[in-house]
Amino acid sequence: MKRAFFAGIALCLTATTALAAPEGIYKTAETDGIYLLVDIAPCGPALCGKIIEESKGDSGIVGMEMFVDMIDDGSGTYKGRIVHPETGKKWRGKVRETSDTVLNVKGCLGPICLGEDWVKQ
Repeated sequence: MKRAFFAGIALCLTATTALAAPEGIYKTAETDGIYLLVDIAPCGPALCGKIIEESKGDSGIVGMEMFVDMIDDGSGTYKGRIVHPETGKKWRGKVRETSDTVLNVKGCLGPICLGEDWVKQ
């Protein structure tokens, strides 16, 4: 009986840890040496992601919110909209931590879906 009780507590603690919201500064994947730094943090029930630095200079996107209505679906995956920084278009999006240092970010516009891993700084 005691074993089952402690196993249940361990399972609950593991599940709670796995469902913690991603938080911190993440570097987007580089394309032709260009990347962004995005500050990821909980904001109410949602997850916010604001561009805080861009590697190619000042194109006016620093301060842009990249995540819109990103809500945890109960499994640790956040679903909502991702704003494409170059076009301003809102893509259907999913965000999920795949490790303590990697955030998988996926976006779909119509039938076209793209994904990349962002690394915690």
